[in-house]
Amino acid sequence: MLEYWVDEDYCELCGGPVAVYMKRDYAHGGIPLPAIAQRALCLKGCVGQVLSPERMMNRGA
Repeated sequence: MLEYWVDEDYCELCGGPVAVYMKRDYAHGGIPLPAIAQRALCLKGCVGQVLSPERMMNRGA
């Protein structure tokens, strides 16, 4: 299982940078499955929904 953070998005509350935690599993035989967004954190400290459900779905949630 591969886990990593990406920071290519922005917070919908303050406009600051957002780190998105991505997780990728592998199918039988080592074939990689698409990465799935697990959670998003605003790097400026906003609490709440920093990415809309639509934007999370676009990332593969």
